[in-house]
This record gives sequence, C-alpha cells and structure tokens, in this order.
Amino acid sequence: MKYFLRKTAIFCFILGCITLLLMLVSNRIIDKGDYFKIKNTTKYIILGHSHAECDYNDLIISGLENFGQSSEIYYYTYLKTKKIIEANPQVKTVFIEFTNNRIDKEKGYNIWSDKYLSLRYSLYAPLMNFEDVVSMFIHNPKAILNSQFLSFKENLLFFLKSDPNFINHKRWGGYLYLNRDKTDSLVKTLPKDTTVKYVVPELSDPNMGYLSQTIDFCTQHQVAVYLIRSPLHPRWPNLNNEPSFQKLLKTKFATVEFLDFKNFPLKTTEYGDLNHLNHKGAKIYSQFFDRLLKAGLLSKTNKQEFINTEIEAVRKESH
Repeated sequence: MKYFLRKTAIFCFILGCITLLLMLVSNRIIDKGDYFKIKNTTKYIILGHSHAECDYNDLIISGLENFGQSSEIYYYTYLKTKKIIEANPQVKTVFIEFTNNRIDKEKGYNIWSDKYLSLRYSLYAPLMNFEDVVSMFIHNPKAILNSQFLSFKENLLFFLKSDPNFINHKRWGGYLYLNRDKTDSLVKTLPKDTTVKYVVPELSDPNMGYLSQTIDFCTQHQVAVYLIRSPLHPRWPNLNNEPSFQKLLKTKFATVEFLDFKNFPLKTTEYGDLNHLNHKGAKIYSQFFDRLLKAGLLSKTNKQEFINTEIEAVRKESH
C-alpha cells in the first residue's frame, strides 16, 4: 500500500511539474506573440469597471473601443493597458473610469480573493510576470494552484483557433447593452434622511497603486491618459464619500486630468440602477461624448469647464 501511495505521489508530482512547465511555455509564447491587435481605426480606449462597461457604446463613439469589465480592479486594468498600448501604436488616448466606489480599501483586497482570482487569473495569466504570480501565491496559494489547469486549458483552446486573437478569446471586456430599469424602485427604498454622517473609508493602497502605475505607463509611452467619471444618479449612496474622493484626486492623482460627467442630465428611466446607465441612457450619453470629442474636448485648455458648459446646455434643452 505504501509503495502504491508513493508511486501515485511521484506520478502526480511529475504530472504537475509537466503541466506547470507547459503552462509557463504557452504563457510565454502568447505574451510574445502578435495576438493583441485591435481595430486599426481605434484612437481611444476606455477601461475600468462596470460603469465604463455599461455607459460607453463604442458603436456610437467614433474611434473609441470599450474594454470596460464588470468588477474589474486596477491590477487587471494595468496589465490590459500595457499590452494594448504595446501592440497598438494607433492608440493615442486612454480613459480610465474612476468613481467613488473604487476608493474603498476592500477593492484592493479583491486582487487576491478566491472570487476574483478564479474569475480573472486565466484571462490575464500570460501577461503576469514572475513577481505577480509569486505575490498572488503568497496571498492565496490555493486559488492560484486551482487556476493553473484552467489557465493551461484556455491556452490550448486559444492555440486551436484558426484566427487567434487573445483579447477576443479571453473576453477582455466591451460595451454591455444593459436592458433594465430598476432605478425608481431603488430610489423608493432609500432613507429619506440624507444627513447621516458618512464614515470615510480607508484608501485602497494596492488598488490605487496599480492605477498610478497604469497612468505612469501611459505617460512614459506618450499616450494621453485621463481619469473619467460617468453619469451617476444623484441619489447614489456612494456619493456620500465625495470629500474623500476629491481629496484623493487632488493629492495622489494631482498630475492627471479628471473629466467629470457625473452631473450629465438623464431621466430615471435611462438608468439601469443608481450607478449604471441602461442602453437608453448609454445611447444618449455616448452621442454627447462623441460630439464633445469631435468638438475638440481633448485640445481644450480647461476641459472641465467645457464639459460643464455643454452639460448645462443639454440641461436647458431638456426643460
């Protein structure tokens, strides 16, 4: 019995080592290959979490491609941005969604949680360096070990494709046509007393650190980078941390321009919920955003003043 168990253990160890070696080799081949091309006409990309995913219809906005992905933390935004810029010199501008719910300390811990490692690891494993993997293993060895076979399987499936494009194969995000309208019912459940004191959250050092690295990478490669905040319903509870949010912008991100569309006027029926636009709201907002880009928004000296003026004009037209 001991002989059998020893042989089984040795076999499993050798099999594991072979699988790990093949995975590392396949990751290396993918990372160094020409598998990350996007449209030649793409000048702008937008990245970030579900606000970017739901709010920017890139079929409407000329020259823009949406790579937003629900629940994305900035570590994966960093990996994604680096690879897209390296492989696509036509990309001249990067917009990164930055909203009030991103500064909670909890968002940084998601980097190593079971949920997010299981969900994201296989999507980005070929882009991770040795230090990334070691760091993740230290924080959550079980999740990393469990993700290896899935990652290797995904790599094999990728190589079997007739026209391999890693971005498409690995589902790196995109515009989400949100067909829901829960806003009225959500507003009714909110407390009438809005004077409740908000406890300022601790800032997420890991998450904010990777956002800073993404900004630095864009700057080093002569790509314009902007933090951007999409339209938000005025009753969204997370807006209670606005003072903390603004303080972070003026300290940690003082050197990057912030484009704020929070107050863009939309009807309640044009929100999917309190912080995401449904497809009706996304269409209206995307048309507005497209118009501002074509009107030279990014060449304006005071971009926020121009945005505010245009938002106010829309507000007056809608009344």
